This record gives sequence, structure tokens and C-alpha cells, in this order.
Amino acid sequence: MSDEEEGEGSGKEYMSDIHGYVQYRLDEEGLDPRTNPMKASELIEKAASDYVVMTDSEEIDDYEYHYITAVRIATMISAGEEMFHKQADELMSSIGDVPLDDKTVRDVAERTGRYIIGNNVTLVYSMAFEFVDDMLEQLLPQILSDEVDEGTKDVLLSQVGSYPGRADLLAKAGVIDKDTREGIRHIRKIRRALVHDVEERFTLSVLDDLNEIDELPGLLNELYEEVYDRPAYRYIDE
Repeated sequence: MSDEEEGEGSGKEYMSDIHGYVQYRLDEEGLDPRTNPMKASELIEKAASDYVVMTDSEEIDDYEYHYITAVRIATMISAGEEMFHKQADELMSSIGDVPLDDKTVRDVAERTGRYIIGNNVTLVYSMAFEFVDDMLEQLLPQILSDEVDEGTKDVLLSQVGSYPGRADLLAKAGVIDKDTREGIRHIRKIRRALVHDVEERFTLSVLDDLNEIDELPGLLNELYEEVYDRPAYRYIDE
């Protein structure tokens, strides 16, 4: 891809990275995420996929892969919620005139919905864990003085190998706040349960409230911006 791309008829120029390509596609379709968020989100996901296919893998930088991952996680969360509500609605409709109280019906619908989206949620938390782990690794150098030579810096950073240890250290140094640290720990806890306990993938009992998953895009966005100085979800949030 060239250094710059010009949108047909738009008179605008865009850098040829993932952010520029997504903006080009939005303008080409005349979509404004602020007024048409659903169609814009669908196009952003499609544009991100197209970018990976059209661009040589060696030319795609880490920040682009991380952006694409963040978009895919948000898309999967949305798809999971849609599957959950569809399944719950179908179940409640099929029960019909069966003499069950409302609470029992809602409980059965909830369990059925959790069963249906278990694999989706497992993948979402696994991808979020890897994404956050990458962000933590890139944020660690911020806790060291510029006067520390590269060799010493590499040795020091290599000693902070654990995911929660990195989150704690970054919080202690003020690079991330307490809420962000708790969100990072939440991802590790849920992902660990889902990966190591097969029952959890069917019950999702480790998630008391399925709405907790809706907090993930905001956390990923915050960490992405901390590392790359621009938000991942700017096309939706602005």
C-alpha cells in the first residue's frame, strides 16, 4: 500500500495504516458512527478484515494488529449478546402456556442463553487476556528512568513475568489506576476459569452478571491509548 490513500470523491487524504483505511471506508460509504453506529461498526469490522487480507503480513505493525484485535473483540461481544437474547426469547416463546412462574422461566432462559454463548465468551476473554498482556509488556518501560541503560532495563523488565505482577507494578507506579488494575485482574480470573474448567464454558457461573463483559472494550481502549497515544474505538466514541 502507498504512503497515502485518497478517498474517491472525498478530496481527503489518509495515511495508509489501519486507522486511515477504516476512515477511508467510512467516508466512502458516507457513514458517520455517531449517527449510524450499527452500520458503522459492521463496516469497521469488514474493513479491518479486508485490510489484513490485502496487506502483506510483514507490513502490518503491532499497533494495527492490536487495533484489529480490539475491533474483533467488540464485535464478538455484540454478537454474543445478540445470540443470548435471541435464544432466551425463543425459549420463552416455546414455553407458551406451560404453568411456570415468571422467575423459573427467566432462570431457564438465562441458563440456556449462557450455554449457547459459552464458547463465544471463552474466546472473547482469551483474546482480551492476550491483548492486555501485550499492552502491559509495552507499558512496563514507563516505570524506569531514561537514565537506565537498555541492558539493565531488559534484565529488570524480564523479572516481572507474571500478568498480575505487571498490573500491580504499573498501578503502584501510577501508570494505570486502581480501576484499570481491577479490570485487568478480572480478565485474568474469568479467562483462567473458562480455559481450565470445562464446566464453566457451559454455565459461565464465574460471571455473576453477564453485563460485566460489556466493560471490556472500554478497558482495552484505555490501554491501547496509553500505549499508542490514540484510542482504538475513536470511530465509535467520537
